[in-house]
Amino acid sequence: MKIPVVLKNGTERSVSKKEFELLMNQDRIMFFERADGWVVIGRDKLREYGSPSTNQTQRERRGSIKESWY
Repeated sequence: MKIPVVLKNGTERSVSKKEFELLMNQDRIMFFERADGWVVIGRDKLREYGSPSTNQTQRERRGSIKESWY
């Protein structure tokens, strides 16, 4: 899955998740697109990149929902 980004030099690209994380760590992205719209770096809330997107609580919650169907 490619992520649409606009780099600080004005270049528009679609990048892989791995390249996205690299560019974020290098502070080269100005905007990127999520399912709910464009994110402006420095204005909008960001997740911590390079860390898992789920935490233990979310996994437990999904597990309990799945188990309740049996």
